Amino acid sequence: MMELAHRTRNDLATIMSILRLQARSDPNPAVQAAIRAGAD
Repeated sequence: MMELAHRTRNDLATIMSILRLQARSDPNPAVQAAIRAGAD
């Protein structure tokens, strides 16, 4: 069970990193704000 929690946490961290990268590259401030809001 601990391994599953660890893997899930790592997967979520990877997804959040990808979303942050995407927010930085999108010129639309509304898109950036929406991605940041979803990350919090």
